[in-house]
Amino acid sequence: MFGTILSRGSARVALLVLVLLLSLTGFASAHDYWMQLEKGTPPDQTMLNLWVGDSVVLAEKDEFDLRLIKRFEQITASGNTDLRPALKKNLAREVSLPSGGGGEQLVVMDRTGMRITLPGWKFRTYLEEEGFLGALKERKDAGQEWEPGRERYSRFLKLYLPSSPGGVGKLFKQIVGQRYEIVTLADPTQLPEDGLLPLRLLLDGSPAPNERVVAKRREGGEVEGRSDENGQLMLRLNGPGDWVVRSVHMGPCVGCPGADWESLWASYSFTVDTPD
Repeated sequence: MFGTILSRGSARVALLVLVLLLSLTGFASAHDYWMQLEKGTPPDQTMLNLWVGDSVVLAEKDEFDLRLIKRFEQITASGNTDLRPALKKNLAREVSLPSGGGGEQLVVMDRTGMRITLPGWKFRTYLEEEGFLGALKERKDAGQEWEPGRERYSRFLKLYLPSSPGGVGKLFKQIVGQRYEIVTLADPTQLPEDGLLPLRLLLDGSPAPNERVVAKRREGGEVEGRSDENGQLMLRLNGPGDWVVRSVHMGPCVGCPGADWESLWASYSFTVDTPD
């Protein structure tokens, strides 16, 4: 009888450990959002998709939800176009972009802030995974290391589309006024032989120093770095394909009912041309 009870107890412990491991694995990387073109559509029928996932390799399409979108526009040399009216219903699976006159385009989306509360251990794991050492220390010093984490998060997305392969552009470096913004200082679709891409991070319009930045390629490959005191850094991208550069800023949420911390998620997506 004792052996049977021990066996059942061991099974329950093993099951509990498995559940915890699965929970930790699923939480290890918070979901990223980015925009990307539907492949294989003609230029005058450019279809835009919204992607979500823990990895750009393992991702799925999400719906454009008008209720969660504060700003959604297409920027071209001739001006800006508000894309929200294209979402005739609250939800849309994909969006057809105006042709933009065949020139380069920058598509921008700001998503409404959302609130979430996580158990203390999950929030601690999240802070560790994203490298938010300041927030970890602040919670520990305040004796709140294992307290539930109450957070408000917002997303700021960009997609750059060049005019044509080899074309000369300038919209890739345009500052659009997002709260947390990634700016490429060179055309990301035309990398030099060394693969170096200069970037700048802005927080409320000012340089954002010491922020972690990760670049992920849909076809595989990842590189990361941190911004300097001027909010700038260089990343060495390792080949052509669909890339997403992302960064997350975390800080105390001042004057936020129901939230103690605020995270700002920025992404910049583009396709690096294949060399001739």
